[in-house]
Amino acid sequence: MDGSSTNSTIINNIVLDSAQNGVFVFDATRFPFFAVNAISNNLYWGNAMNGMLGALPVLANPRLVTVPTSITGAAKFTLSPGSPAIGAGVPIGFLRPNGGPTDIGAYQTNVPPWHAGVGF
Repeated sequence: MDGSSTNSTIINNIVLDSAQNGVFVFDATRFPFFAVNAISNNLYWGNAMNGMLGALPVLANPRLVTVPTSITGAAKFTLSPGSPAIGAGVPIGFLRPNGGPTDIGAYQTNVPPWHAGVGF
């Protein structure tokens, strides 16, 4: 996200290898009408600038695992054991199937794999 924004929620994301800003919104002290953005519990690594970190940021290598996919051949979205993103997230309105702590990132550890459009 770059530039002006209001009422945005950026929580539990991995912001990785951005050539520009990881997350950037206008400075709420200079532009108070941008103060309603919620940025929390995100992991930042390898960005040119991390931008606005928000509350409880994690600044570390997420230790992603390369997983084969039928679409791209390989993707890095799952967390390896010992990743600093494991358990560093905040619950955002749904319960984890195993009842454990929330992870930062698209896929939660120790739960069955989820596929878009499946199980609804």
